[in-house]
Amino acid sequence: MILKCNDSNLYDFTIGKRYICFGVQFNEYLNETKVSVRRDSDGTPVILEISKFEIINPNIPEGWEISLYKQEDIITTTIEPKEFSGAFWDDYHDGNSKMEKLFEDTYLKICKFHNFSITSDD
Repeated sequence: MILKCNDSNLYDFTIGKRYICFGVQFNEYLNETKVSVRRDSDGTPVILEISKFEIINPNIPEGWEISLYKQEDIITTTIEPKEFSGAFWDDYHDGNSKMEKLFEDTYLKICKFHNFSITSDD
């Protein structure tokens, strides 16, 4: 999925710039839809409200999975690459170098699917 930032007040993102989305989270209870993208300054993956973006290309590559996560009484539905399932994000944020490499490899695969230049400033 390719998104374009449409919020001039969104810190560390550039209005009008296109971003690769590598995850979508739905929370019906809180009526929220969020997306996973990399911020400009250091490429860190972050989760933001989808309303901050315009969907430019809704296509997702093969191999993405739907997962349900329960925290207390709230269930979040996530659509993301199968490589990011389970404890991936916990391990990634703990600095596990194998998970960091897996993230980069998967991100590049998504970019290739979309013919998206990593240095794109569109």
